[in-house]
Amino acid sequence: MNFVNPETRFYVNKIMKWYDTGDVECSIFDLFVILTKTKWDAGEIADVALILEDANGSPVNGLPNIEYRIDSESWKRESVSSIGPGVYVFAIQFPSVPGEHTLFVNANVGGGTVSGSNTFIVNYGSEKIPVILVHDYAKDPSSLSLLKERLENDGFDVYLSDYSPGEPNCDAMDDIKGYAKNLSDEIKKIKEETGAEKVDIVGHGMGGLVARWYVEDPIEELYKDNNVRKLILLGTPNRGLALLQLPDVWGLGIPIPGIVEIIEGYITMYYGIKEKCWEGVWIFKYPSLGKAMEQMYPCKGFISQLNYGDPEKCSGLEKLAPNVHYISIAGSKGSELLTLLGMDPDNDGLVYVTDTKLWSLSPLDEDEFLVNRKGLIEDEEVYVKIKERLQAKITKNLETKTKERLQDNPVFENDTYEQIFSPPQRLPTVYGTIENTT
Repeated sequence: MNFVNPETRFYVNKIMKWYDTGDVECSIFDLFVILTKTKWDAGEIADVALILEDANGSPVNGLPNIEYRIDSESWKRESVSSIGPGVYVFAIQFPSVPGEHTLFVNANVGGGTVSGSNTFIVNYGSEKIPVILVHDYAKDPSSLSLLKERLENDGFDVYLSDYSPGEPNCDAMDDIKGYAKNLSDEIKKIKEETGAEKVDIVGHGMGGLVARWYVEDPIEELYKDNNVRKLILLGTPNRGLALLQLPDVWGLGIPIPGIVEIIEGYITMYYGIKEKCWEGVWIFKYPSLGKAMEQMYPCKGFISQLNYGDPEKCSGLEKLAPNVHYISIAGSKGSELLTLLGMDPDNDGLVYVTDTKLWSLSPLDEDEFLVNRKGLIEDEEVYVKIKERLQAKITKNLETKTKERLQDNPVFENDTYEQIFSPPQRLPTVYGTIENTT
């Protein structure tokens, strides 16, 4: 690893502090905090070098105990490895917020502490990637106006998808596959207008399924241009809407009078649907909820075709687009009524947290907040996460970086990856990499 020459003091911030040994005598130690450059990409992971010298300029040997923080964050403890006399390294992940930041380091040596710091800049680069917001079932583009305003205030170029035009009373309740074609046309137009090579998509609820069918379409292969960089899914029922199955679960295949009507009424009330759409057009328990709701029925048809390329399959790893970085964000505030009906209390008022999950994703690409479905597009904490996810550079994911560190770091030579980094276990789980972009 090539560090900047400490003698130039160009990237080095030298802090001298009294070091209290616990005795009457005190010594002066120098701690140099060294970064290899001053500007970093959001979310980038890199090593920090520390040089410890005593008052005579001699290296201080013996692994120090390290804690660090960036700006006003909480202190984090970190193990270090030695790469030479008095020289130690550890890895950090740079923040997603642009501008100047300060890295503070405390090194405990022989019972006392010496401190150092260094400043750096997070720079996202000059190229802006258009962000397309794709609305939920039975909604229209205006439902995402607040999210659009917030993102624009933070410097993003934002577009609202109108993938279901001309349906004022039954908006976004028809064929998801048809909506995906409309989204494809919108993306082509936005690319032509902006000159951008790629776009980012944020899909709320069913909007995430519209975007997924666009990038994953196993039938017509709509997605040929490799033009989506990130796809952020907010409360998207990736495994289907389990609420629709409750009559089958309760009745063990035998219809129970009133249950279908309760569920249909709940969904109608939840989305504010004012009139019935397409009633009796096809065989489906909930015809007034439209074809899109039929397509969200779990474990068959559209959902199975989307996830596994087979309309009859109901389990396994999803066939995700290989060059798209997927992120799934779920709400878990729940609904008392749905809990009474037998639903898992961890839901956003409509969708189970478990049904938002894609087993092909790393747990690092999944977030969960104690909000309802509306909170996923309005809550401030969720917004900050969406913004950070959009700003972060796509690189090898943190798990892969951690594994690579373990391979080369003697401090961890007796530990396994699972001991150092233990994400929530699911079966099956796979880990991989995401494309590098410039």
